[in-house]
Amino acid sequence: MREIYDRNRVPIRVGDTLKIFHYVGARRKKVYMYKWVRGETCTPSDVQLFIVSHLNCACDTFHMLKDDTIHDEVEIVQGYGIDGKVFSKRKQRI
Repeated sequence: MREIYDRNRVPIRVGDTLKIFHYVGARRKKVYMYKWVRGETCTPSDVQLFIVSHLNCACDTFHMLKDDTIHDEVEIVQGYGIDGKVFSKRKQRI
């Protein structure tokens, strides 16, 4: 099964809250967006995706491809896996 990882090499799971870099503002201040991993889906060609939405659970969503990559612009800030394990206790990718 394929995974995706945040900048700390922690695997992202359904239910996690993500901090995603958005842009550099005035005085070089970094601005972030916060998103929620809402679920998983699979395309007819068997490509695995995460469904990610805004924190207000609006209908606007986007997909993150589960392709074993490390996303340096993404950091998990809160979340528990299906097994109840907090994100900071998950096994990191080396």
